[in-house]
Amino acid sequence: MNNHYLVVDCGSTKADWRVFDTTQVVEGVGSVGFNPSIEKPEDIKEIIALRVVPKFQKYTLNQIFFYGAGCSSASIQHFMQILLHEIFQTPVSQIYVAEDLMGAVYATAEERAGIVAILSTGSNSCYFENGKIVEQWGGNGYLLGDEGSGADMGKRLLKGLLDKKFPSEIERELQNYTQLPLKELRQAVYAHKTPNRFLGSLSYFIFQLQTHPTIKQLIRNAFEDFLKTALLNYKQHAEVPTYFIGSIAWYFQAHLLEVLQEYNYPPPRKIIHKPIEELVAFHQKQFQMNRKLV
Repeated sequence: MNNHYLVVDCGSTKADWRVFDTTQVVEGVGSVGFNPSIEKPEDIKEIIALRVVPKFQKYTLNQIFFYGAGCSSASIQHFMQILLHEIFQTPVSQIYVAEDLMGAVYATAEERAGIVAILSTGSNSCYFENGKIVEQWGGNGYLLGDEGSGADMGKRLLKGLLDKKFPSEIERELQNYTQLPLKELRQAVYAHKTPNRFLGSLSYFIFQLQTHPTIKQLIRNAFEDFLKTALLNYKQHAEVPTYFIGSIAWYFQAHLLEVLQEYNYPPPRKIIHKPIEELVAFHQKQFQMNRKLV
């Protein structure tokens, strides 16, 4: 009987779950994402119970590898270990929890050294050597940072409209898109239980209007700020490969590549939409080489 393992790539908006053995993916599912540093335990349990448990309850999971937004602190990691144990009955000692940035490093583990940049609902980056994070810039959450992320773009959009700096046709387009007037959108940000996810959802609208000069400049400003606050701080950026991971990097890559070129930043080695398949391959290789994380 094959041993079964679970690997999870969980962002604030979307999550990917894969059950696998040492040779193949057995089953997979997607779900709403979550950030345990800002969301209630009961809400997280409900997400997993509704979408994930019905698919995976037939498996005995020998080990779980969970990479999630907001999972950088030891207390949050322990919280997620206990929560996943309660749901799947896998021993806590066999549950490995780390921040999504660590998952991004493992997804590019064929490199001895490199830079990983996450551009999704939130943003973050790090320089790594031999599978370990050595230096980190960016992040800081949607209130204090996350430049270049979906939440950042959504915030720039609403602020530009509320400050009356953007053309009125953008406000009309946004009202048609959301079916909400601007003042109600402002109220919705503060009333929403996950404001970062709400702001990030506006990136779909921004993508639709990406050729509008004002929106194009908004996207450019967001990526420029990410370069200035994160990537350009790594003195190694001209010598090692950079990987971009996440939906914002993927869908807005034409704008991203333009900004990188204008700042003489080397082209990325790869832009990965979702790193889940690379994470499965990484852990399969670890098992085949008899290396253990837990």
